[in-house]
Amino acid sequence: MEIRQEYLKRLPLQKQIEVAENVFRKDYMLSELVKIWDVIESHQGKHVSDVGHKLKRRDIASRITGIGHDKLSKARQIIKSGDKELIQLMDKTGNVNKAYHRLKEKQNREQILKIIEQNKDKQITDLFCGDFREVGKEIKDSSTDLVFTDPPYGKAYVELAKDLSVFCNRILRPGGLFISYCGHAYLPDILNGLSNSLKYLWIISLVHKGQGIFASGFNIKVMWKPILVFYKPPLPQYPQFEDLIMGTGSGDKSLHEQAQPDEEAEFIISKFSLEGQVICDPFAGSGTIFVSTHKLNRIAIGIELNQDNINTIKSKI
Repeated sequence: MEIRQEYLKRLPLQKQIEVAENVFRKDYMLSELVKIWDVIESHQGKHVSDVGHKLKRRDIASRITGIGHDKLSKARQIIKSGDKELIQLMDKTGNVNKAYHRLKEKQNREQILKIIEQNKDKQITDLFCGDFREVGKEIKDSSTDLVFTDPPYGKAYVELAKDLSVFCNRILRPGGLFISYCGHAYLPDILNGLSNSLKYLWIISLVHKGQGIFASGFNIKVMWKPILVFYKPPLPQYPQFEDLIMGTGSGDKSLHEQAQPDEEAEFIISKFSLEGQVICDPFAGSGTIFVSTHKLNRIAIGIELNQDNINTIKSKI
C-alpha cells in the first residue's frame, strides 16, 4: 500500500488517475481507499484538466477508487474519528453505512451527555406558583431551550400574548423554540401579539380524534387545532417535521378542564428538544410538562397561577 502511494506521489496528478484506475480497485479496504483520497487532496490546486474538462479533486478520488463521493466521505469521517472498532467493522464488512450510523449514534450520545453535564447543577423540577410575568422573573435569562405551553384560549390569550412573547424572548436561549396550542377565533390577534418579541416559524395542524366540536359562538365544526411555532432569533436548526399531527384524544379532564393528552406532549417535546435540555411551561395546568419531561429525561420548569393545580402537580412529581 505504501509503495503504491509513494509511486503515485511522483506522478503528475492527471497521470495518477490513469495509473490508479487500472491498478487500484476493489482489492483495498475502505480505510486504505481513504488514504488514497488523502494523497490526491494533498496536491495543490482545486482542479486538474482531463480531456478538456475540469474535475474536482473529489471526482478524481471517486474515479481512482471506484466508490461514490458519499460513501468515500462517510468512510473518511469514520477514519478521522479514530474509533478502531468502527474502522474494523467498516473494513471487515465493507458496509460503510452501518459503521457511519453507529458513529453518529455515538456522537449524539456524547452530545447528550455533555448537555446533561452542563445542567447537572440545575434543579430537576422547578415549580412556581403565580403569574408568569412576576414569578417568571426568577428564571434566568437565556436558560431555556423550549417553551411548550397551552395558554387560556379566546380573548384571554390575546391579552397575554404580547407579555408572553417578551417573557419567552428573555428566558429562551438564542435559537430556542416557542410552541403553543391555540384556538381559532382570535388567531390573527394572537399571532400579532406573539410577534412582538418572537419570530413566527409555522403553524402545525393537530387533527382532532373523533367527530370534532362546534366552536362557541360560531356555526363551525372544528376538526383541528392550531399549534403555533415561534423562535427567538437566530433561526434555529430545527428538526424536519410534518405540519400535520393526528390527535390521540382528550387529556384527563378530571385533573384540569383544559388538560391535553400526555402522548401529544411527549411527541412534541421529544421532536423539538434533546435529552438534558430545559423545557418551560408558563401555564402548567395539571402538570403534563413534568410527566412528559420525566419520561424523556428533560428538565422541567413550570409556572401555574392556581394553587390547587400546584398541589395536583406536586402529587404527580
